[in-house]
Formats: sequence, structure tokens, C-alpha cells
Amino acid sequence: MNPGGWIKGGWRFLHATLGSMPFVVLLLAALFRPGNPLPKLWLLATFLTTLVFTHLILVHWHYYLMCCPAVALLCGITLNWWEDLWAQLLSRPWLRLALVGLALTLSAIDGIITMKVSIYYDSYPQQISLLIHHTLNQTTS
Repeated sequence: MNPGGWIKGGWRFLHATLGSMPFVVLLLAALFRPGNPLPKLWLLATFLTTLVFTHLILVHWHYYLMCCPAVALLCGITLNWWEDLWAQLLSRPWLRLALVGLALTLSAIDGIITMKVSIYYDSYPQQISLLIHHTLNQTTS
């Protein structure tokens, strides 16, 4: 129950399900908006599963796939909710360019940070490939 493991797990969850940190706004808006119980319960179920298999899920990336449908539903619900507002705001060309530029800049900064920080990578595939490599070398010699 190390807090560092949960922080890394949260970072991995956000990157594995959303792709980029600026999209957290979509997820948070949907989580705090009333209604839509199914995807929220789905996320609750994955959190409870994580409490049972904490180390396994927090360390390996592929276990975050169980959260992706719920996150996609919640982000889609938020975009649908914001659709009228976006239509009004994006009618101005300069504002459209500014919003796209801001989203791309934040995503690029997030990508650079993620590439440089080692918590993004799961060492399991490298460990398994080394094990296979050593096993193959032992059988051929």
C-alpha cells in the first residue's frame, strides 16, 4: 500500500485510458456531473478489482484496458454535453485555432514528460524477453 505505487498507477491509468493528460478535463467533468450511473459503476468495479489485485494491476499496462470502455463513454457524454457550447465558441476562427493550438501544446508537453519519466514504462516485457533469450542460449550451447 505504498503511496508511490498508487501515484504511478494513477499516472498510468490516465495515460492508458485517455492517451494524454489534457483529456482529463473530459473525464472529470463527466464524473462530477450527475447521472450516467453505468460507466461510473463500471469504473467503481475496476477500482474494487484493483484493491484485490493491487500490485498486478498497478504494474502492468494491459490491465488498464478494463477501464477504457467506461472512460470512453464518460468522455463521449461530456463532449455531447458541451456540443452546443463548442458550436458557439468555434464559430470564431481565431478561437478555434487557439483551442487547437493549446490542446496540441499541452499534449506535446505531456508526451515529452512521459517519454523522460521512467514510470511510464512497464519492465515486464523486457524481463521476459531476457529470460527467453537466456533460455534459448542455454539450449543451443
